[in-house]
Amino acid sequence: MDLAYPWTDPTWPDRFFDLLHRVEARLSDVDHGPVVTLFPTLEDAEDGPAAVEKLLSEYPQARELKVGARDAAWFIGLCRKHHKPMPWVPAIDADLARWWGLDTLWQSQDERYSADAVRVIPGPVSVAGIDRIDEPVADLLGRFEQACTDTLSANSTPAKVFARLGEVADGEELLRTAPHIVWHGHLIDNPAHALAPEAVDIIAPTDPTSDVWTIRVLADSVWDDLDPGAKKPYVVTQVDIPVALSEATATGASPVVDHDALPDAVYGLLAAVAGVGSTSAAGDSIDSLPTVEPKGRHHVWRGAGFLHPARNPAHSAHRRVGRGHSVGRPGWGGTERRHRRCAGGALLARHLRRPGFCVPARRLSGD
Repeated sequence: MDLAYPWTDPTWPDRFFDLLHRVEARLSDVDHGPVVTLFPTLEDAEDGPAAVEKLLSEYPQARELKVGARDAAWFIGLCRKHHKPMPWVPAIDADLARWWGLDTLWQSQDERYSADAVRVIPGPVSVAGIDRIDEPVADLLGRFEQACTDTLSANSTPAKVFARLGEVADGEELLRTAPHIVWHGHLIDNPAHALAPEAVDIIAPTDPTSDVWTIRVLADSVWDDLDPGAKKPYVVTQVDIPVALSEATATGASPVVDHDALPDAVYGLLAAVAGVGSTSAAGDSIDSLPTVEPKGRHHVWRGAGFLHPARNPAHSAHRRVGRGHSVGRPGWGGTERRHRRCAGGALLARHLRRPGFCVPARRLSGD
């Protein structure tokens, strides 16, 4: 009764009417012949809750009696009596997919559920709107959407929202509600939606002309619970993802990772991972990433101690590992970091990922 009442379709009280008679036949003291029913007409079953109370008043044992196998099988057949399905899955059997499909379709006609909560298939009116050949799906849905908008606007006043998804009021709410974001043309899970609210900060753009927001994922560590005055190891505390909320997000588009703002966010993460702002194992302050400056025919790493041991002995980690290859971590002690070969036998620093910043391998090796 909780799932089916108020009746959405006239076939529902008809099946309920049959169910009442079945229960009466099982619980009546009459052992043969007709059973005098409490519900002689279909109208007697129209008020579902009242009919249930009337039945329980006459047969209180119905509250505790278990349903037998024959009656259970009969009930499944009752659910199949009409084309209009009942609002539940009556059995986990070989027809489960069909039961589930029927169950989800009925909800589209139940006013208790919003349009976003139901499964909808085209009816006669919608099918009549499919009137042209090879129409792109986006154009077809756009015409349907505009027709719905025009119909609703004629009889109601639109409510102002930031975006349709979840009827959110602002950009932060949208970023926490959207299940996906677009990164390099691919839909990926949105961390602001998947993670707990306290694990993500949403930063609004400071420029009123910009639509780029920042999803800041807060990173925790095993040292977070140390006393405030205790010295903690250096850790990366956050990862920033710049996301553009274009005008298209108002009508359903997913937020898109902004390619123009992404390099700054990535290099900020690189600096954090590299330990900028901390102190190296050798006791030196790490203030910035190494820079690359032209010097004659070559490029020189400023702050990258492995170019020559005499330049910065404390930081030198360079050693020869074969012609055209070198290992070393510029400016941060002896941790090894491999480089990949550039054209002409030169080396490209892998961790900067910038084309053109190469030095001849023989210069590094001392050849």
